[in-house]
Amino acid sequence: THNVGVGIDTLAAIVSGARNVAIGNNALDAADGAESDNVAIGYNAMTETNDDGALKNTVIGTYAMQDSLGASYENTFIGYGAGGGAWTGSPSIRNTGIGRGCMNGAMDAGNDNTAVGHGALDLLTEGNDNACFGSNSGNSITTGGTNTMLGVGTDVSSSGGTNQTAIGNGAIGQADNSVTLGNASVTDVY
Repeated sequence: THNVGVGIDTLAAIVSGARNVAIGNNALDAADGAESDNVAIGYNAMTETNDDGALKNTVIGTYAMQDSLGASYENTFIGYGAGGGAWTGSPSIRNTGIGRGCMNGAMDAGNDNTAVGHGALDLLTEGNDNACFGSNSGNSITTGGTNTMLGVGTDVSSSGGTNQTAIGNGAIGQADNSVTLGNASVTDVY
């Protein structure tokens, strides 16, 4: 009840879900149960979402969160294809992604991650508690967690890197539990 759907096949299968807003062809079209309090705006936004535990997601963008599966809740994705990878069945919760193609990996219980920038965290699967700001930042992280990337092209030393902080254009973390300031071209730190 109290659902709003605008577009071909939008909310096509909803049965008992409530307070959903879906705008755009195929938006939230597979939801067929108690999925509630979701906002899906854009062609194919949340199109594969079909789990009663899919609650309180806010998705804006063509193909955004399109292949999400499981009881994923309280995610926010804004941008073309943001969160749009082929998710597996394990819920991914409380993620925020802003930018085209950010967090576009096969999400599988990736929780509490933040990505801002084109392609940021785009391979993430199971990693938790990562914060990446800048185009293509953290884009090799798959299972790593508690990493902070600040700057265009900042990244960890390995896909499972843990507690790495890299600051500055192109800065790459050197080891787990470390801070890296600047890229290889930096000659002084003040």
